[in-house]
Amino acid sequence: MNASITKLTKNLRYASFRPLIGLTTTIESLRSMPHDVTPHLEKRIRSSLTFDGPTLPECEMTLIKYGILDLRFKIDQETLDRTDEVTIDTLSSLGFSREDLDDELRSLRSEIKKGKAYLRLFLRDASGSLPQTSFEIPETYFPHEFVIEDACLTNAPSVWVFKHFYL
Repeated sequence: MNASITKLTKNLRYASFRPLIGLTTTIESLRSMPHDVTPHLEKRIRSSLTFDGPTLPECEMTLIKYGILDLRFKIDQETLDRTDEVTIDTLSSLGFSREDLDDELRSLRSEIKKGKAYLRLFLRDASGSLPQTSFEIPETYFPHEFVIEDACLTNAPSVWVFKHFYL
């Protein structure tokens, strides 16, 4: 393993956050989405939470196109534990290959240097009822149930770039 990858894995933090995976949450509207999801989070994570993205138009686009919401919340840095260190096996399980690492190294390093921590959520339309041929969300779609399919704590928000590749 080269020195750049070793240094990256030493500083990168990632931990699957299993207490959220499989939970169903009702979202009243895209605009209220961060507020609708937060009660589930506050019960299970001891940290302040601040919605950090994506923007509403980006959420709308991914919901229309893929039936998903890929959300990011800032959390307290102390929430990340030293035990959340990443190995090359962890990177492989996230879909990274050696070739990807060479390309993504600069981006991941830049994110880590910011010294921030994140809770990432990957939610899917629980019923699959959004028509894939639609170019807008029907007025009757909300309120709607979503399942949290994946959740993690990390210091690099793009850590899922290959695990949940949809763009």
